[in-house]
Order: sequence, then structure tokens, then C-alpha cells
Amino acid sequence: MIGNGVFIGRNVEFNVQGRIEIGDDCGIGSNVIFADHNHSDSMGSKRMRDQETETAPIRIGKNVLVGGNSVVLKGVQIGDGAVIGVGSVVTKSVPSNEIWGGVPARKIMDRPQPSNASPEDPEDRESFRDKKRELVRATLF
Repeated sequence: MIGNGVFIGRNVEFNVQGRIEIGDDCGIGSNVIFADHNHSDSMGSKRMRDQETETAPIRIGKNVLVGGNSVVLKGVQIGDGAVIGVGSVVTKSVPSNEIWGGVPARKIMDRPQPSNASPEDPEDRESFRDKKRELVRATLF
């Protein structure tokens, strides 16, 4: 399920056997991979490709930015207003309004909110998008 106003870059992979939810006004960079399942690694008599998988849904909140070349794994929930840095591997859930990055992804900082604007107000939405870009550049480059 993909919300309204979502940008999805080139070559994004939805490797989904169960469910993925992406909230309104999100930005998904190019080459991001969403994988909601893991293959078993047991030494049974079945071939690796025939073994069962473990599946858990991925949930992305509203107004989230996932930087290009990132990987979001099964069971992850990313809260509203969060930012995931370029090239991150997200293995656990990310709270709202936090900036995460790295391999594996970890918290870098809280995302500051402008005091006189609201992401729900269409007039301020572009300002919030500009702030996201500035924060990601300043934090990761």
C-alpha cells in the first residue's frame, strides 16, 4: 500500500511476500531495497531455495525520507518524519523524527522541527522538504 504524494526513485526493489505500507508524502531514493522476508538457513534436506521464509511487514510512516541505495529489512517500522541516510541498512525500527544512517543503521540525531511550521500545512510542506535535504547533506556528507 503506497500513500499519496510519494516519490519513488529509479530501480527501487519491492521484494515483498507479505505487506509493505508507505505513508503519504514520503521520498524513496533510487536503488532502495525493501525485503519483508528472510530465507531459512537450516541444514535440512531441502535445497536452500525451497526452504521456508520468515516474513514480517514493513511500515513506513508519513513524511519519511529513505536515502538512495538503502536496504529496509523485514519487520522494520519507520516513524513519521524520520530520515534514513544514503546507503543505510535498516535492521530495526526507527522512531518518529529521528535521523538514522550507517550499516547497520543507528541513530545519528533527532530531527529539529521549525517552530512556526507544520508538515500538515500545504504552504509549509516545501519548506519541510528543503529542511530534510539540508539535514541529510549536513549529517552524511
